[in-house]
Amino acid sequence: PTEVTSTIINNENKTLEMDWQPIINDDQDTIEKMLVILRDVTNLRKLQKETENQKRELMIIDEILTCSILQFKIFINNSNKLIDECLALIEKNEKIDLDLINHLFRNIHTIKGNARLYQLNHLTDRIHEFEQILDHQRKAENIDLTKEKLYEDFEIVIDNQLDYIKVFEGKLGHIDTD
Repeated sequence: PTEVTSTIINNENKTLEMDWQPIINDDQDTIEKMLVILRDVTNLRKLQKETENQKRELMIIDEILTCSILQFKIFINNSNKLIDECLALIEKNEKIDLDLINHLFRNIHTIKGNARLYQLNHLTDRIHEFEQILDHQRKAENIDLTKEKLYEDFEIVIDNQLDYIKVFEGKLGHIDTD
């Protein structure tokens, strides 16, 4: 291994980076020992994660501003209605059948189309992944999705949309669109 994360002291996770250096004997034929060099890169990994989160947040801000605040609000309202409808359908149906899959697919496809229209690219990509799962089920001979799996896959779409909403409300929500 070149990196491990483990709980070391006071239940605190530490990330250690490892370099392995062979120590070769004088005749250059065999390895006598291995020198393992450990570096604590915990803070470096935290900074890298924060940087990635900031880059993602800036990308989301750029996408929202590109489509306009008003259009983004309209998109969120419409997609929230479709998401709520999907969740209610999943909850109401005892079994996952083709009619349910088709209805979910149409709603997800509509959300994806609207996200693409407003150039919300990262959200479009995540929705597309879920849409592909539903499309595969529509074409399969036997539907093998459980309610739990459906909720789990749907959660990815909801979480990504919530990321957009959090950035909007936290960074752009004070902008007046009237």
